Amino acid sequence: MENGVPMAFGLEFGTTGLYEQMLIVAKKGKIFGQNIYDVIREVTQVPMELLDRLNVDVIDVGRFFNKDDTYWQKLELIKGYLGLYPKWFNPEEQADGAWLAAGSSGEHIGKMLSGATFFDQLIYPYIDGYPDHFNQISTDMSRVIWGGFGFPPYHRMNEKDFCKNLRETVVS
Repeated sequence: MENGVPMAFGLEFGTTGLYEQMLIVAKKGKIFGQNIYDVIREVTQVPMELLDRLNVDVIDVGRFFNKDDTYWQKLELIKGYLGLYPKWFNPEEQADGAWLAAGSSGEHIGKMLSGATFFDQLIYPYIDGYPDHFNQISTDMSRVIWGGFGFPPYHRMNEKDFCKNLRETVVS
């Protein structure tokens, strides 16, 4: 802002903006080398080259925690389309072609049906009503896909020096 006038406009490449599901990117022949950072919806991370070309000056903090090649692994969850997924994400293929994915507790919290391009939630902690208190909300949220599949940098929140590392990684 300069004198109350916007000097630039925001462009969101995320949940409500310009993102592409892995299958769409793959069909366009652009999947090779793309990182699937949102494992629930199979959403690829916007390449830095594009962000640089658009002179983007604000980006997702999580990108700083997953830029190392050792963070990623090759998986083929959609037949014929190889993608790069976080190494912590290890879904198990089922006999019917579906995939089951476990959360940090080891319990299956997400399922992608054969032919689908996203994971469905399997556990709903409050389906029978809300508790009188939320003392166990961390545990409850780890059992749903949006809290149980770690998104950077939040997948490291339980590490001893998380806040210090977050500050040092983002500010440096």
